[in-house]
Amino acid sequence: MDSIYSTFYRNWKTEERSALEVFLTHALTDLLNRITHSNPALVREFVSAVLLDARTQGKAAEISLKKLRQRLLHEANNLRWDPQPTVALADGSKRRADLSLYSGRDPRPLLIVEAKVSAKL
Repeated sequence: MDSIYSTFYRNWKTEERSALEVFLTHALTDLLNRITHSNPALVREFVSAVLLDARTQGKAAEISLKKLRQRLLHEANNLRWDPQPTVALADGSKRRADLSLYSGRDPRPLLIVEAKVSAKL
């Protein structure tokens, strides 16, 4: 596993992201993974209270949110964060988000986080 510092230099700058953004994304991912392993209950609360608080409204969103909370509750000891996941869009293009939360070996993320409001994800 690379350190966040070697990753920072390897990914110095891309067309869409500055070197500082890449570094901070990897640093935040590292911190979230450390917290996840030491205190899974805190991570469940963080995801629910902070990341899921400002969400899309509506019945479908509520159903999805309920399922996500159930998965967080049952799989809290097997969560991991990954930086800069590739996201396939409906038009066939691909973009990189900031963070993703996975459960175990499931290749599908539980949650994808993008900080830029104007990002086309």
